[in-house]
Amino acid sequence: MGNVVVGYVPKPEGHAALTSAIAEAKLRGAKVVVVNSHRGGQDFDREASSKVEGEMEEVKSKLDEAGRSAAPPR
Repeated sequence: MGNVVVGYVPKPEGHAALTSAIAEAKLRGAKVVVVNSHRGGQDFDREASSKVEGEMEEVKSKLDEAGRSAAPPR
C-alpha cells in the first residue's frame, strides 16, 4: 500500500485531478496525498485562510466518501 499524490486547486482541473487520484488510489489500495498552495505574491490573510480551509474540508469529505482517507504528512 502506498500513496497517490495529487496537486489540487479549487477549479475544474483540480476537481478532475482529485477524481482521477481517487480512482487510481482505489486501484492500488492506496491513500491520497493532496498538495495545495496559494498563488505566490498574493496576501494570505485570515479571510483567504478560512476560504482555503473550507475548500480543503470539502476535499477531505470527498476522500472520506470514497474510502480514501488523506495520508498524513510525514
